[in-house]
Amino acid sequence: MINIIAISIAAIVVIVLMLQIVMWVQKKLYKTVLYTIKKGKHYCSNLLPFIIGYNIDKLSYKVTFTESCLYDESELEFSGVNKLPGITRLLVHNNSYRWGWRSIKDENKIELYAYTYDKGVRSIVPIIKVDINVELKLDIYIGIDRVSYALNDYLLYSTSELETIDDSPFSYINRVYFGGKSTAPNTMDIKIEYEYGN
Repeated sequence: MINIIAISIAAIVVIVLMLQIVMWVQKKLYKTVLYTIKKGKHYCSNLLPFIIGYNIDKLSYKVTFTESCLYDESELEFSGVNKLPGITRLLVHNNSYRWGWRSIKDENKIELYAYTYDKGVRSIVPIIKVDINVELKLDIYIGIDRVSYALNDYLLYSTSELETIDDSPFSYINRVYFGGKSTAPNTMDIKIEYEYGN
């Protein structure tokens, strides 16, 4: 019985170490990523980086929306808010904290949103309109009882008190996603430069 426990513990340690090595390699190889969402798709073509961790509480990156991100929302069957990378605790539709965006084509702008799920309840709050082809620094900070969203190091929005931020220690970083229910009306490129911690 002791051998089985020792082997199980050793296996868990090896798996954790392997995951740490994979995360370290991804952080070195995938600092800057050009995410491409093909016409008619929701998901970007890039599968990496796929960052998982324990209680991830901050995500910082620089994003540039290209002209290809502009579209006429009236052409979509369903309007909705698209997603940028964010932090998920266990399940994306249960506890997740992301930046959302949509095109304002007639203004040549992108509108940014705080896109939050808390205990399965979704909240979408419009924050600010930004220019295309401009590099923007976006941050998400998960505190003890609230989530804060910052643009270019200026706090723009904090959620009201949330009950379940630390519901699960297992965390991962989401990738870029188009929709809502509608798929991308044209191929889109979004450049993201991750600012990983240590």
